[in-house]
Amino acid sequence: MNTEEKNLDEGKTPEDNQSEKKSLSREKIIAFTLAGLAAFLVIVASAGFIFLRYSGKLRRGMFQSHDPQEIQQLKEQRTASELLREEAEDIDWIDGDGNMYQYREDIVTILLMGIDYNSEPSRWSENVKSNGGNADVLALVIVDTAINELSILYIPRDTMTEVLAVDAEGNYKDSLFTNITTAHSYGDGEKLSCELTVDAVSNLLYGIPVNRYAAISYSALAPLNQAIGGLEITLEKDYTNISPAFKEGETVRLTDYQLTRMVVYRDRSEVDGAYERGLRDMSVLKALFTQCKEIVKEEPGAVFALYNKLADYITTNLRLDEISYLAQQTVKNDFSAERVIAMQGEAIAGERYVEFYPDEQWLHDFVAEHLCIEVKKLPGATR
Repeated sequence: MNTEEKNLDEGKTPEDNQSEKKSLSREKIIAFTLAGLAAFLVIVASAGFIFLRYSGKLRRGMFQSHDPQEIQQLKEQRTASELLREEAEDIDWIDGDGNMYQYREDIVTILLMGIDYNSEPSRWSENVKSNGGNADVLALVIVDTAINELSILYIPRDTMTEVLAVDAEGNYKDSLFTNITTAHSYGDGEKLSCELTVDAVSNLLYGIPVNRYAAISYSALAPLNQAIGGLEITLEKDYTNISPAFKEGETVRLTDYQLTRMVVYRDRSEVDGAYERGLRDMSVLKALFTQCKEIVKEEPGAVFALYNKLADYITTNLRLDEISYLAQQTVKNDFSAERVIAMQGEAIAGERYVEFYPDEQWLHDFVAEHLCIEVKKLPGATR
């Protein structure tokens, strides 16, 4: 029986059959439309998830430690007593009084380094790879994701602490108690140098994880200044000994030369000359954060354009998604002078160089209060 005969047998006319086809066609269109709408909703949901991942709470995969094998081997070569590892899995740090702490997982730390490369071989130590340049600026950026707050801990370049030294082939040689600025010099001037500095800062701060680092050469100061249209800074102190234009309270848009002078100059006749320079550099960093914040507010993609311009001068283990997250955090936060925290201590003249000794009570309290959770306080503990 053909289709026409079948339709007649069922009482259907050709017009009924045509109407049924149109009905089926409409059903297909509706089905495709619903499927397309479902796909669109999935895409929107995925985009929302990605947005929340970078603008809300940190996801587990971001800022996790990924030490290269080279630095891991160096760490393993240290003795167990130097590493100060605790047996209890849920305890990260036990202080001198026996109080127990865990490191906060909702804190992100990024070590910023300003590197002064010394190309004069006669000043390199014998049999060690110390041509990596000194980390003359050390600033630990602390992002508290629980309260969306950003602060900076200024670590003086002359701070005395344990530093890993390697030989000319990059193998472990010794652990030295010396100025933290030299940690960067015992490396390749790039990733190894940064990892050695990160390790020194972590040890100084009772083993606190330093999640990421970014080292920038002083050679980048002029290109950076040009990229942001000249850094505008309000001078908190009188620096007319550096430039006649640097009067206290004045707001100055710096030339490339002025910015370099502001960052690099230090009074070598004073014991605390490097410490004071570091405080001045923190003022520059604060002004830089503020200015870049306004730029990124107007054009979110500007952070990547700026990074690309300076990439040749930067060594970092930050991924692009992490840079994007940090840029968003910077835009959200008001970065006031109170958020720049100077490490307390005393600078004295050593045998060869100035030596800065942190105030141990202050350092302990800062790490315990800002970077840790107290797990157990022993009876009779004095702090």
